[in-house]
Amino acid sequence: MAGISDAAMMAEVIRRRLDHLDPKQKAFWPKPDLIVVDGGRPQLTNASGVLKDKKIKIPLIALAKKQEEIFIIGQRKSLKPNPQSDVSLLLQKLRNEAHRFAIGYHKVLRRWGFLEEKSMT
Repeated sequence: MAGISDAAMMAEVIRRRLDHLDPKQKAFWPKPDLIVVDGGRPQLTNASGVLKDKKIKIPLIALAKKQEEIFIIGQRKSLKPNPQSDVSLLLQKLRNEAHRFAIGYHKVLRRWGFLEEKSMT
């Protein structure tokens, strides 16, 4: 899939979510207390750029799956909490739920014919 950027897609999702913060809109949503993005530093950097562009201050972290690292804007080193800690387990559950939702939505789009089914082989 040449040309697809996970970090750019993450930024687009954040941008669309933040577009609903305007109370004048019909589909107004409240401001989140925290944004957790799935991925590492590239996803965090792109999501942070969206917040800066929109001049919105919301705490933002990224959770990288490979080593369950937490990235925070402005910190060079990632946090590596105990994988069995309550914080790690909560973040893992959040990420897994986001994946479940995204996969389900993707299946709906394919069923409606908005996406072509492609073989993964």
